[in-house]
Amino acid sequence: MLESARVVAPFSGGAWVSIESRLACQGCAAKRGCGSGLLARWQDNRSRRFAVRSETPLAVGQRIQLAVPATHFLQSAVIVYLLPLISALAAGVLAEILLPPSHWGVPAAFLAGLAGGVGLFKCCAGRLSRRLSLRVIDS
Repeated sequence: MLESARVVAPFSGGAWVSIESRLACQGCAAKRGCGSGLLARWQDNRSRRFAVRSETPLAVGQRIQLAVPATHFLQSAVIVYLLPLISALAAGVLAEILLPPSHWGVPAAFLAGLAGGVGLFKCCAGRLSRRLSLRVIDS
């Protein structure tokens, strides 16, 4: 997967780069109701900076292409979508087994499991981003 980036601050052996955001659904007819578009607009204001290694010197303002490993992309998708869902379902099923039928604790346990899954996601996402190694493929 390729991403465009702009060099923010060079250092010895690499540089800090800022990823250029693209709106997820520019050509989509559902612009206002699209979850991907809403998420992209919300994240558009957040700065996403990464340290990259480069054998060639990079200058401030230079535009570069980065290669994102496919395995990192797939691991991120699993963490973002599957981890909260599995934890929510596990908590809901456990509450259904332990509590009497139609008890208010079942939906509460599902929501608590979802919140716990989001917390796990944030923890795992931080670890995964520290292991990320972006490569400059075109400068």
